[in-house]
Amino acid sequence: MPATAKLTRKRWDPIDVHIGNRIRLARTAMQMSQTELGASMDITFQQIQKYESGANRISAARLFKLSQILQVSITYFFEDVAGRRPITRKKDVPADILGRFLSTSESIQLMAAFAQITNPNVRKRALDLFRSLADEARS
Repeated sequence: MPATAKLTRKRWDPIDVHIGNRIRLARTAMQMSQTELGASMDITFQQIQKYESGANRISAARLFKLSQILQVSITYFFEDVAGRRPITRKKDVPADILGRFLSTSESIQLMAAFAQITNPNVRKRALDLFRSLADEARS
């Protein structure tokens, strides 16, 4: 390699990273492993890892197939893309907190369990419980 040649580090596109995060979120909500998802798409789990990290871009055809397997709409992968504020958020949640929340399997399980609660009174009590636990943890 010539001395003047620069080694450049590949920068991942934020949209690819966002879509990868949404794939991981939907996959874990369905309690599906990367291996199981890869097998259902006839690709390796390593390829799923690359999609989820944003290292590899995903074609429209594969994204469509993923939407069918993960039982989500195509628009699901683009929800809450940077610069677009979710309609349902009442208080601003810093992106770093939201990112840390979505990166743990426990939080995804918590979110999936919470989403199954249909009774508004029970949902409010569950939220109150977690707020009180958070208050206890801070003290």
